[in-house]
Amino acid sequence: MAQAPIYQTVYEKLRNSITTGLYKPGEVLPTETELEALFSVSRTTVRRAISILQSQGLISVRQGYGTIVLSNRPEDRYHKFHNVTGVREVFLSEDERFTMRGSRIEPATAGGKVAKALGIPEGGPIYQMQRLLCLQDVPFCFITNYLRQEYYPGLDAFSGKVGNLYAFLERQYGIYFERGDEIISAATADFMDAGLLSVPIGTPLLYCLRIAYWKGGVMEYVESKLRPDKYELHLMMEGAPSQDYFRG
Repeated sequence: MAQAPIYQTVYEKLRNSITTGLYKPGEVLPTETELEALFSVSRTTVRRAISILQSQGLISVRQGYGTIVLSNRPEDRYHKFHNVTGVREVFLSEDERFTMRGSRIEPATAGGKVAKALGIPEGGPIYQMQRLLCLQDVPFCFITNYLRQEYYPGLDAFSGKVGNLYAFLERQYGIYFERGDEIISAATADFMDAGLLSVPIGTPLLYCLRIAYWKGGVMEYVESKLRPDKYELHLMMEGAPSQDYFRG
C-alpha cells in the first residue's frame, strides 16, 4: 500500500490535536516556522495541511494574527467533496464506506472544449481517465479527467490502479495541485448518466467543471456529474468591511 503524502500526515496529526481538544476554539496554532520544526517538513507541506483544515471549518488563517481554531468538530463530511485532498482521503478519514469503480485511463485526442481548457491545440494527445465514486455502495459521482500526455508519460500503464489522483500525480510525476477554477451548474441525467448513477433519465444532477493548476500550468481538466441527494456544496465567504456589493 502506497505511503500517504507527507502533508496528509501533518494534516491528520493537527486535526487530531484539534478534535481531541489539545487546541481549543479561540486558541492560536503554532506558527508555520514552529510547525516546520515540529514535524521536520517544508513550509509548503505545512501550508497544504493548514489549507485542508481551513476548508473543513476547523481553523481560520488571519494575516498578522495567526491561525485560530474555530471548532473542535469538522463541518459535515458531505461538504468536502471538492477540495485539495480529494474525495477519497476525506471520506476515508471520516470512516465512511467509500469506494471507487473504474479508474480507467486511455490515450485520446483533445476535442475543442478540452483542448482550450488544457491550453493545447485541438486534436492534441491527452489521457482520459474515468471513475465512478460510490458511498456505501451507492454511486453518486461520475468523473472524467483529461490530462496532457506530455506531463504524464506512460500514465495509461496505471489504468485501474489509481485511487487518489492528485496524490498519485505528486508521487509519480512530481506535479501537485496548487489552485483550481471550478464552475458548478445544473444538468439532467442522460441515458449514460442514468445507468452509471442509478437514477432515472432526466433526474437533476450537479455538473462540475474544474481546471486545476500547478506551477507549470494546467495540470488537468475535469468534468463531474453528481447526485444532489448525495452531495451538497457549502461556500464560506468574506466581504470587504467597507464595501456594499449590492450598490453600484
